[in-house]
Amino acid sequence: MSTVGDEVVLARFGELWLKGKNRGEFERVLVRNSRAALATLDPDVRIERQHGIVIVHPSRRTHEVARRLRDVFGYSSLSHARACESTKEAIAALAMRVFREALEGHPPGRVVSFRV
Repeated sequence: MSTVGDEVVLARFGELWLKGKNRGEFERVLVRNSRAALATLDPDVRIERQHGIVIVHPSRRTHEVARRLRDVFGYSSLSHARACESTKEAIAALAMRVFREALEGHPPGRVVSFRV
């Protein structure tokens, strides 16, 4: 299980227009291909399917994991994210933490723009 703030990669595969009931099989193949693509980079990676999205929990090197997943056929987009509980309070607390971490790398007094 992820802890609050753990980096994850959200891999979306968009709409699947498949005949029959083979959507689940397609998703399983996509996860299997993702594991194969990441095997040498992060053998401890955890990958789960959840509500039409694949959530990749790397043990390290999140940005490299996302780059490697770009080569897996079937994904329409990849996003870096942080894991947390689905409550307003937890999301707000994590957002403030991430925002503060991002500001640490900027020179004082410099204007910084951001979006949520």
